[in-house]
Amino acid sequence: MKSLKIIVKGRVQRAGYRNFVDETAYALGIRGQVKNLEDGSVEIIAQHEDKQILEKFIEKVNVSEYPIHVKEIIREEVESEPFEEFDIKRGDLSKEQSERLDEAAFYLRQVSTKIDSFSDSTSSRFDVVDTKYGKISEQLEHMSGSLDKLVSVLERFAPEK
Repeated sequence: MKSLKIIVKGRVQRAGYRNFVDETAYALGIRGQVKNLEDGSVEIIAQHEDKQILEKFIEKVNVSEYPIHVKEIIREEVESEPFEEFDIKRGDLSKEQSERLDEAAFYLRQVSTKIDSFSDSTSSRFDVVDTKYGKISEQLEHMSGSLDKLVSVLERFAPEK
């Protein structure tokens, strides 16, 4: 079993990166663990029989999708006891929860701003549709009146029953 120790630097803490790594490891059949380090980086121990799978794993975890932004990956082959599965090693529970709540509040504010922007944009689009609908409605009423007049004229020429 090949084992790699991978140090990932960048915006990788308080961004959902460990969960992303866990999902990626699961998809590729990687065993090991991921944990936050005190310096703000993340450490991954990744194990697999196939070196190409490990390379693919490194490619996939080198991600820059908001809010995650990997700047640097340092890797080295290491000797390690075999892992049964892939696991996220969490720190102090109250600290982890507090960080998650802070991040959740941040993202909720962003979503709220986007919803407000969407609402304003949608409202202005409905105003345009309403204006166009009003013009179409006026034209239809005019056409209806013209058709009524035409029917009156045609009725004069219709044979009596």
